[in-house]
Amino acid sequence: GREMTTMKRYRFYCGLIDSRGNVVTILHYTQQMTAKGFTVFETTGYWEGMKEPSIVIEIICESYEINPKALAERLRKAGSQAAVLWTEEPITAHLVTR
Repeated sequence: GREMTTMKRYRFYCGLIDSRGNVVTILHYTQQMTAKGFTVFETTGYWEGMKEPSIVIEIICESYEINPKALAERLRKAGSQAAVLWTEEPITAHLVTR
């Protein structure tokens, strides 16, 4: 079967070094996730001229399925971050199933 739906793509940008200089594991963040599915990209982020290991958590879902502001705050606290950036874009999602 095939489905095509207008959905939203949310991305949450999270550092892997906390405000005290300690390493934060990806698990600290993924334990906060309640979405049915998500993708984690390991990357390098730059904040105020400083380079740090980071992740981007991407969720594609209907807008009613998550509260992105509340999730960003949970992620910020879980990683002891000064800030977590999140973005939101409308997309057309295509899902091919058996």
